[in-house]
Amino acid sequence: MKEIERLVRASIIIILDIMLISVLISLVFLDNLINEVLYDYGLVFSLNWAVPYWTIMRTSMALIVIVALIFSILELLYPLLRKES
Repeated sequence: MKEIERLVRASIIIILDIMLISVLISLVFLDNLINEVLYDYGLVFSLNWAVPYWTIMRTSMALIVIVALIFSILELLYPLLRKES
């Protein structure tokens, strides 16, 4: 039973990590869209929109990486912290 529990927990963490990585990749594609494609359609650079955009992108990417690391580390440490019954 413990082996099944470990597999389920590991599977959930892997699925969550994959979801977070997918969001991270989506943000990279969005950044590519802003920085390459939209300039072809007349986007004019301005610090008025660029600074908030950079802040949001960097904060979002950092939070995604932090959450993925926390999930993974906690899952690795869970068996060590859990009392054997």
